[in-house]
Amino acid sequence: PTTIGEGPDRYGSSRAILAAGVFELLGWLIMLSLDHTLAFKAGALMFAFGVGSMLPCQSAFIGRIWGMQRFGRVTSYVNIVVLIGSLMGPSLVGVGFDVTGGYHAPMTMWLVIVAIPVILIDTMGRDKSRYRRA
Repeated sequence: PTTIGEGPDRYGSSRAILAAGVFELLGWLIMLSLDHTLAFKAGALMFAFGVGSMLPCQSAFIGRIWGMQRFGRVTSYVNIVVLIGSLMGPSLVGVGFDVTGGYHAPMTMWLVIVAIPVILIDTMGRDKSRYRRA
């Protein structure tokens, strides 16, 4: 949709990333807190909108925060999480639902798995030269 691609241009990449993160977080909270299939679908839709909104400005944001020297490494960590989540996520969540009878445990497990690359990315350090005032 036009609004997803238009967001970073109209409001800036920082605000667009923040809005996308809010949609993702709300989607996760809905999926984790409510044990109804319709609520899970609504949360998944909100989460997907957040992820899709992030794509137009993700590269610019990564380059600005971590610097172009670390761009490839940060992007590869992000893409590994996306790849693993896309390939194994539906199966793992399905098995988790079959075993536990709900979505809370498998989604919490996925959040723990996602935390690993987030911690690795944070240890790389930010590009301090981008934040110096003139």
